[in-house]
Parts: sequence; C-alpha cells; structure tokens
Amino acid sequence: MTVEPDGTGLRQLTHFPDGTLVLSASYSADGRWIVYARGGAAGNADLYTMRADGTRSRSLTRTSAWDSAPDWGPGM
Repeated sequence: MTVEPDGTGLRQLTHFPDGTLVLSASYSADGRWIVYARGGAAGNADLYTMRADGTRSRSLTRTSAWDSAPDWGPGM
C-alpha cells in the first residue's frame, strides 16, 4: 500500500493470495522502485523489485536462505 503523508491517496500496489508472507520493503533513492521480501523458495522469504506504481514485479533471489529486510543503501 502507498499513502500520502496527509493520509489521503491510499492505494494497494500488490495483490497476493491469502496467506502470502509479505515482509519489509524499501524505496530506491530516486523513489522509482521498491524492493520487498515475500514468501518464496522452500517457504523462506525471497527478494523482489517492482516499480513504485506496483508494476513490473520481478524476483531477485530464489534461495533456500531467508532473504528479508531489504535496503537500497545510502543514496548517491
């Protein structure tokens, strides 16, 4: 979900089946992309990216390790 600082403009970005594990997320420094963690391989979390409007969701990792708490790091 995204929302404006004043609480208006609530919008759902993703649509997953009930029971899908969705964890933390982080915006890119330019605000154009989001990296997020959700349930993936072997029941553990994997990382995905998508545009800030919710389109173009793509898998980054597919491992048996637990990948979560993504962060783009310091802005350049």
